[in-house]
Amino acid sequence: MNRLFIGSLHYLGLIEFAINRTIGNYKPSWDNMKKDGTLPLPFYLNAILTQRCNLNCIMCHEQGNPKSRELELSTDQIFKLIDNAGPVRVAAVTGGEILIRSDIWEILGYLDSRNIELKISTNAYAVTDAIADRIAGFRHIGNVAISIDGPELIHNAIRGRKDAFKRTTEAIRLFKKRGLRVSITSVLQPDNVDSMGEILETCHALRVDRVSIIPFTYKKPGEEALVQKMFPGCTVRLPEKADTYRPFTEKQLEAVKAAIKRYRARGLLSLFYPPFVGNHTGAYVADRPIAGSFVCKQFYQLFVNEQGKMYPCPFLDKSFGDIHTRPVAELWNSDELRDFRKTVALGNLFPFCRRCCALHRL
Repeated sequence: MNRLFIGSLHYLGLIEFAINRTIGNYKPSWDNMKKDGTLPLPFYLNAILTQRCNLNCIMCHEQGNPKSRELELSTDQIFKLIDNAGPVRVAAVTGGEILIRSDIWEILGYLDSRNIELKISTNAYAVTDAIADRIAGFRHIGNVAISIDGPELIHNAIRGRKDAFKRTTEAIRLFKKRGLRVSITSVLQPDNVDSMGEILETCHALRVDRVSIIPFTYKKPGEEALVQKMFPGCTVRLPEKADTYRPFTEKQLEAVKAAIKRYRARGLLSLFYPPFVGNHTGAYVADRPIAGSFVCKQFYQLFVNEQGKMYPCPFLDKSFGDIHTRPVAELWNSDELRDFRKTVALGNLFPFCRRCCALHRL
């Protein structure tokens, strides 16, 4: 799973609530997309500012591109990107690890000055009292998103640092002490699937505001070839697993569901994405198609990488223009992007989409 997507995972629920509040529900706009591929201009910006990271997570296949710093937009270019983002009212700022950027405070300050709500994603490894103070000082700070992937030993193994858990949990305490909203994302994978109760207990003890549990996502042999047949040159940014691969069993997933129910009863807002899986655990675990029409929630946000390129999906290496050089209004409903959306919507998405937490069932 790449860092682009891990960053965006933190905000799926928030995006869903905001979209439903603004356009009512997904169905009318998705039906319209099937006709001509158009969508209203997005109000939600997901800006990946860097691919650099101070951790080395096992589910991330980016593994620190040594040239990533050279490819990143400059401070002024990011300001231009923000200016070109159109009617954006909310900005999810993510990476990589955003605190690695020396100009991060200028960027966050510029967004804040534009009255844009800030949703900051960090692995929290480098957070100090001073950093927590600066984040809490923004007028429009909405949420800080952090990952916890297991109890201490498992989290440290997944994150590639022996002190990752200690630093992360201490950062959460610093944020909560300052009255900030903190959301947690946990990627469900073979290494931690049996520890979800302990993860939720940690989150409950830390008084976090929300926990989102999402499955490890992957592609299977032949699925990328299908995408390239439809869109030549488009690669799928996911690890490939054998046809027989299953990250967890039905029994394990049922135990996760039970843990979520238990902690919701104790007052911890806990959610599994995609939510409809709860009624189809057998088919989901067996990787069988589930009947129905589906929507990709990623299509409703302006997703921009560290080079300023606009993508409809962080799993697909297919750009539809540079936001730092052209306004989003010129690119969002271009002929090429409308054709892409219409084709994908009419095909009920791609096979690997059914393993993705951004999937919504109509």
